[in-house]
Amino acid sequence: MSTSALRISRPGGPRRSILLVLVAVLVCFACGADETNEARLFLDRYDGLDVNVDDLDERRRRVEALDRLAIASERVRGVRETCLAMHSALLEAEVEQAEARRLVMVLERSAPESRTEDAVAAVDQALTRSADAATRVRALRPECDEKLADLRARF
Repeated sequence: MSTSALRISRPGGPRRSILLVLVAVLVCFACGADETNEARLFLDRYDGLDVNVDDLDERRRRVEALDRLAIASERVRGVRETCLAMHSALLEAEVEQAEARRLVMVLERSAPESRTEDAVAAVDQALTRSADAATRVRALRPECDEKLADLRARF
């Protein structure tokens, strides 16, 4: 067997190296494209959480849908987890505030002599839960805003 036949049947060293580099670049590009798509999809859905939504049930559905969104990127998942924790706390604060308003309206409609300490305590408890949730929102907002800004700058 001649040496030229051996050279033809054996892949060339430089050609093989170039091919491996090209495959690696394409794989990395595809992974980056996935992260870019996930980031853009997340940001689009995130930006729509509060748009034209006064109904708390609709906002809850949007938060839950964003939570169910399949995201493989650790970076995007981290932003989602932080920001959804903030939005969940915000939603809780608003729900408890609405409950306190409802209980106050019930109290106002009742005769003063029929107002019980339990009814007043229920209002106080709802307001306390709302304030606690608002405190969590204030604690989470800076991290959420920072992570969102970073994600927007990258993608």
